[in-house]
Amino acid sequence: MKNLLIHLNGPDYEWQQEVEPLLKIQIDNGLRFWKREDILLVTNFEYEYNGVKALVIEDWNYCEFKPTVSKVLAILRLFELDIIKDETYWFHDLDAFQLQPLDFTLTKDMALTDYGITTIRPSYNKRWSTGSWFFRRESIDIFQMILERSLKDGINEEASLGRIIKNDSSLRNRIEKINISYNFATRKRDIEKTLEIAIRPLKVLHFHPSDTRKLSNGMTNMEYAMSVMPEELQDIFKKNL
Repeated sequence: MKNLLIHLNGPDYEWQQEVEPLLKIQIDNGLRFWKREDILLVTNFEYEYNGVKALVIEDWNYCEFKPTVSKVLAILRLFELDIIKDETYWFHDLDAFQLQPLDFTLTKDMALTDYGITTIRPSYNKRWSTGSWFFRRESIDIFQMILERSLKDGINEEASLGRIIKNDSSLRNRIEKINISYNFATRKRDIEKTLEIAIRPLKVLHFHPSDTRKLSNGMTNMEYAMSVMPEELQDIFKKNL
């Protein structure tokens, strides 16, 4: 399995202040679980940290109308360059942090979690979340369909994925919805109710450290994160933030 990290410098990013600390945390934390050669960092600029050097791909497009669609563009570019091989890839957002070894075996072409129990509205609970995404080489056509629908409808990749599955029931046999433990997000979630459906210990905690809004349990993101992180990851945060 490969640990895939992607960051594209877009027009609205504060690279040094916001993104670079997260990337350093991801690399330092990743090396607790992965060999250096199994961490695939992809950027559109030169970068190296702690022995992990970025694969620089400059000639791709940035999706300005829905920036998160850019990760689909990047993954498709990796397919085009034959960088995606016959193994499992775990892509995750830079604010989705691994807490435990990933004891997951991909049996279909793609696997993601849903949103868990949200504080938005019940319809969001079953929405696909692309913040932690397992896939293999056979999924290339699904990524292409996601991109095409996003561009056609002007929507993000999560909404696009939901629509293409609704329109093509055969895709349900190729995409697995996995337990929220692999993408336990805090933003607009009912923390306690989502914990009830999570397999513990949590595998991946998805939160933005600079978001100071209170969670459903009254804690801030960092307060809650520090309460569930292993000590080694707490030390990495203290070092880099």
